Amino acid sequence: MLHHLIFFLIFLSIGILGGIVFLKNSHNRTHQSFVLLIVILEIWIIAHYWQDEAIFKKYAPFLLKLDFASGIFLCVSFYLFSRFFSQSIKFSIFEKFLIFIFVPLFSFLSFTNFVICNIHFRNDTIDGDPGILFLGYFLLASFFVINGIRTLFIKYKQSTGIEKCKCFMYY
Repeated sequence: MLHHLIFFLIFLSIGILGGIVFLKNSHNRTHQSFVLLIVILEIWIIAHYWQDEAIFKKYAPFLLKLDFASGIFLCVSFYLFSRFFSQSIKFSIFEKFLIFIFVPLFSFLSFTNFVICNIHFRNDTIDGDPGILFLGYFLLASFFVINGIRTLFIKYKQSTGIEKCKCFMYY
């Protein structure tokens, strides 16, 4: 029961943080992308946390699929945040294609057996086998996470003075 309380407090804290950032400047792209990241993170956290709880065992297959469906959006929202943080970077046609075509497609396909299939319980933990598109899902998610980290690192290295301090303090 204590772990449910801790989960709730973390969930609430993340939501409050997102609300504070949004209210601080709701028209700023960085703030908007951060709030998008927070909202999707909250959805993913709910699905990921509750899929293994006994009281939701009946809904565990759906929650596992929601975990994957929201997970790809979580990766792309982190990438968007990294692109808008501090100063915006324009997106290439390739990036737009991945974001607007492949991300929704893989999210939708997460609810089928193409990404994860044969969902079962092993030691009271939900599990599944990779579907035929799992590798594509994994590569797309990895692309966004790796490039998001790379973008933030490059922005930090290129920033100077007060701008470099802002990267640590999130103005």
